Amino acid sequence: MVQAPKLHVLDDIPEHELQQTPRRKKAKMTVNLEESLAALSPGDPVVAEGVGPGGASVTREGVLLASPKPATAQVDGKRVKGWRLFVGPVGTPTSQRATWVTLVPGTGSVERAEAPTRPTGWRNEEVRDLPGLRADGRSVRIFFGGKGGARSTEPAEPVVLADVYYTDDGKYAICDADSGETLLLRTGRGRIWWLPAPKRAVPEPAPEAAVEPELAPAEGTRRGVLYEGVLGARNGEDEPGEPVLDPAGRKVIGWLADNRSRFIPA
Repeated sequence: MVQAPKLHVLDDIPEHELQQTPRRKKAKMTVNLEESLAALSPGDPVVAEGVGPGGASVTREGVLLASPKPATAQVDGKRVKGWRLFVGPVGTPTSQRATWVTLVPGTGSVERAEAPTRPTGWRNEEVRDLPGLRADGRSVRIFFGGKGGARSTEPAEPVVLADVYYTDDGKYAICDADSGETLLLRTGRGRIWWLPAPKRAVPEPAPEAAVEPELAPAEGTRRGVLYEGVLGARNGEDEPGEPVLDPAGRKVIGWLADNRSRFIPA
C-alpha cells in the first residue's frame, strides 16, 4: 500500500501579505520593464517580444524607430496597460502596424541587439533611372548613400532616408525625408548610391460612426405627425395620461403618458 507523504508547512505567510504578493510581483516586473526601456534610445538596435496589433505574440527585430508610448494590449482576454514600441528597418514609418509591439509587465521584454550589418544591394545608378520617378513633381523615397560615379566605390555614411523629385530647373532634388533639407541637386545623368526604401504607410480609413438602431414607435402612436395643444386637467384615474387639449382648449386631442415622454393620440 502506497502512502501519500505528509504535507509540511514550509512558511507561514500572513493572509494580508498573501493577498499582496501578486501585486508586489507585478510592481517589480513593471519597474524592471521600465528600467529596460529607459536604457534605450531611438535608433538603437533591439529585439522586442510582446503583443502585436492583432493580440498574438510577436517578436520584432530592427532599430527602435521612436520613443515608446503608453498603450494597452489584450492578454488572456483582459486589457492590460503597457508600452508600445516601434521596431523595424531604419526609416520605416511608425504608422506601419508591422512595426508595433506592445510590452506588458510579465509577458513583454526588450533587449539591445547587435548593431545591424550594413545593408547590401546598393546601386550606383543615374538619378533618372530611379523606378517611379516622374517629371510632375511626385517624389520617390529611397535610402540615399551619397554621390555615385565611376570613382565612387561605396556609399557614404550616414545612410539617410530621402525623397527624390524633379525640379523646374531640370535637376533632381534629393531631400531628407524627415527634415526636408536638400541634401543634393543632381542632373538626370548624375549617379547616386541608393537602395529601395520601405513602402510608405497608407493611412487607415477612420472608423465609421456607430449608428444607433432606430426604435420602433410605441403602440398607439403615429409617426411623423406634429400635434399642438395645451395641457388639461385629469378627469379620472382611468385616463392613460395627462389630457392634451386643442389650442382653443375645447377638445381632447390626446394624452401625455410615461412622465410626458410619450404622446397617445385620441
